[in-house]
Amino acid sequence: MSRYEVQIPLETNEHTFAYGYDHPLQTYFWQTFDEDGECLVDEGGLFIQPRTGVDLIMAIEKYGVKDIVNPAHIQLAGLDLPIE
Repeated sequence: MSRYEVQIPLETNEHTFAYGYDHPLQTYFWQTFDEDGECLVDEGGLFIQPRTGVDLIMAIEKYGVKDIVNPAHIQLAGLDLPIE
């Protein structure tokens, strides 16, 4: 499994956007955490429908982190390839 984190730029407090690719489940995932490390959103993985690269790209845009996520990761997700 790959897992990467970036900070969500908010004026009021710091949130974290974590994303990656789960090789055994063959799905993308992402999570958001508040400043205390509490998970606010958990998408993808075992109990949620498999996520595609397009789903991940939409989440990256929704949470406003497109400019700080590694462009190579976005490109791999756009091709539905695992993020290494």
